[in-house]
Amino acid sequence: MKWEVEPLGEDLYRELESLAKEVGCFLWKVEYKGNILRLVLDKLDGPVGIEQCANMSRMASVVLDAYNYGKGSYTLEVSSPGLDRELETRNDFERFKGRLARIAFVLNGKSYSVQGRLEGVDEVSGDQIFLRTSKKLWTIPISSITKANLEVEF
Repeated sequence: MKWEVEPLGEDLYRELESLAKEVGCFLWKVEYKGNILRLVLDKLDGPVGIEQCANMSRMASVVLDAYNYGKGSYTLEVSSPGLDRELETRNDFERFKGRLARIAFVLNGKSYSVQGRLEGVDEVSGDQIFLRTSKKLWTIPISSITKANLEVEF
């Protein structure tokens, strides 16, 4: 099941963004499902460390309590997107140019799941990505993508 975002309110969201900056990251995603609030941290210059997640968790707990967040009890999780992170925005596809990815999409009513190297985003329209497989260069409209993840390479 896809995580649903619980509205934090602009002030609380900005406060959490500020905390993420304090630990050397940015707040990539906020997810809420059941009684779990997940804050996902990311960095542009390398992986997010366990220390950064732990520090963010401690600081966010204090802020969430101060804002009286949540309807009853909930569990706070702070994590990174992981090695097989989701790709969701145009910036994600640009940022990970050259990396191996699996893209699921629908074109003309037919479903595809293709693994290849990200070659970037169409600079003119900005609404298509390029993915190179061993057999062809795919031009995939971003709006047709149903799921996209980086693949782990060793």
